[in-house]
Amino acid sequence: MRPYYIILVGAVALLTPAASTSIERDSKVTSVLALPFHRDTNRFLRIHYDDDEERAFGIKSIPGVDKFSSYLSKQKLAKYLKNDKDTDAVFAKLRLNTAGEKLFENPKFLDWVKYVDDYNDKNPHKAKSMLPTLVNQYNDETLSKMLEAAKQVESTNSIATRLQTEQMTMWKRADITADKLFQIYRLHDGVPAYPAINIWMRYADEFAPGTKTTLFETLQKHYSDNALSQVVIAMMKVPSTEKLAVDLQKQQIRLWLDKLESPENVFKLLMLDKGADNLLANPQFKVWTGYALEFQKHAKGTQMIDTLMKNYTPQNMATVINTAKKNPNTKRMAQYVQSELLGKWAAENKPLADVLKLLGTSADEVKLVKTLYTAKVEKIKEAQKQQIRVWLDKMVPPENVFKILKLDKEADNLLTNPQLKVWIEYASKFKDHAQGNPFATQSNMIDTLMRNYNAKDLATIINTAKKNPNTKRVAEDIQDELIGKWVLDGKPLTYVSKMLGTSKEEAVLVHKIYMAKIKKILVD
Repeated sequence: MRPYYIILVGAVALLTPAASTSIERDSKVTSVLALPFHRDTNRFLRIHYDDDEERAFGIKSIPGVDKFSSYLSKQKLAKYLKNDKDTDAVFAKLRLNTAGEKLFENPKFLDWVKYVDDYNDKNPHKAKSMLPTLVNQYNDETLSKMLEAAKQVESTNSIATRLQTEQMTMWKRADITADKLFQIYRLHDGVPAYPAINIWMRYADEFAPGTKTTLFETLQKHYSDNALSQVVIAMMKVPSTEKLAVDLQKQQIRLWLDKLESPENVFKLLMLDKGADNLLANPQFKVWTGYALEFQKHAKGTQMIDTLMKNYTPQNMATVINTAKKNPNTKRMAQYVQSELLGKWAAENKPLADVLKLLGTSADEVKLVKTLYTAKVEKIKEAQKQQIRVWLDKMVPPENVFKILKLDKEADNLLTNPQLKVWIEYASKFKDHAQGNPFATQSNMIDTLMRNYNAKDLATIINTAKKNPNTKRVAEDIQDELIGKWVLDGKPLTYVSKMLGTSKEEAVLVHKIYMAKIKKILVD
């Protein structure tokens, strides 16, 4: 065993600076020679001097031993080069064939790379590529992912890029299309991830045979609009694909604008209809507001508050606002949304008490909300008065105003629509204003309703509205006029009862109204 000590002493002597050759005997530093020696094989370092393996102590922690080992490795590789040892054989001698997927992290890999380069310089007529050796060790997919990871490390970036180029050239010769590689890496199955997505992008951009294609175009082939949007959003949550996902989303938004996809649909495509909690803090909400503003430049779209109200109940809207108020980053947006919501509720004539209850307004905010809401109610009333004056000055028939207010499109919510009250007020004023004017087109409310809705729809409107305390009175008025109209049209009582008698009590009431109308006609 004495030769091992001689080698180690030599290592220390060779690598220790001259200024530190004088070591005091009473130093607390342990001498190399004083280290205990054991036969435990775990303590040995395997070093290849030539074709036969020889053992040395496993004591890498001793200063200078790594450098000495590197020195011996260089000597060994020099000997291999002198004998023109095959590059595959040297790969095995360096035990790189046992490195697994951590090959590029092994310091000996760069030694082997240098050996291959030196071998090729010496033997240009029989130059060797490194790629076949690696292909023999790993399948294409595994190797390509290892190379992509090695590209991210400064010490292996250059060689990894070089090997990846060679591998992709090989794929191109095999006529592997970008779409085929997309499927090989299963990028169409789930969320595309690093490193496969990076590999595919470089191949598609620089090597793929045929027409060039972008990642977005390829994703479009495999995903619906809705699914692709979800994939992109999922990619944004992963640091390695976040930047790429942002770029993909920009392309998707440009496509939506080209197709004039409505802001309401985009709201759902961005999955903003999935939860009220932290909605305004959701990065996709900012994307959506930007889209909605851009959309307005190209086509008329609904307001932001309309989209929110279509997707969330009043209670959920209160959650959206109150949650956002607690976050300094979203407080301003919360105040804007609350102001818009108050405006909508004011237009619906929602009682102030209901507004305060829905918003769960704190004692500190009650006064502010009251002030804001009252101001909006007054503003809406004044705007309605002005509009009615304009229509009256132009003598616009009530039938036309009914359509201007889009009341002919509201079968489900006609009697709860605040615009109906505006129209009723206008129709009444028009009647007075047009008194004695032979050119004015006169019509009553029931005539207008019957021209815009069939009998079945009108019956449904009335029966639904009678169940709502807020609309019961107007529903009964319309029912009275409708029964009178049906009596004049000769509709039998059985028909009227079937359409409006939704219960035994209602049937009795309908029968009473019907007979009263008959009696009135007979008297007149």
